Amino acid sequence: MKTVFEPMNYYVNQLEAFCSIIRGETEPIPFREAAERVRLLAAIHEAARSGETIYAV
Repeated sequence: MKTVFEPMNYYVNQLEAFCSIIRGETEPIPFREAAERVRLLAAIHEAARSGETIYAV
């Protein structure tokens, strides 16, 4: 089964999320969750570079 994602502009998404938080429409993501996302993205980037497989738990 192949997963297909619609094209999107990452920076526009970030700006829209930021504006939503500033307007009080959305709660910000807790720091611990944000840090985990950064760690996961770094692992994905390294796996793509090295060819190794990673498993998210």
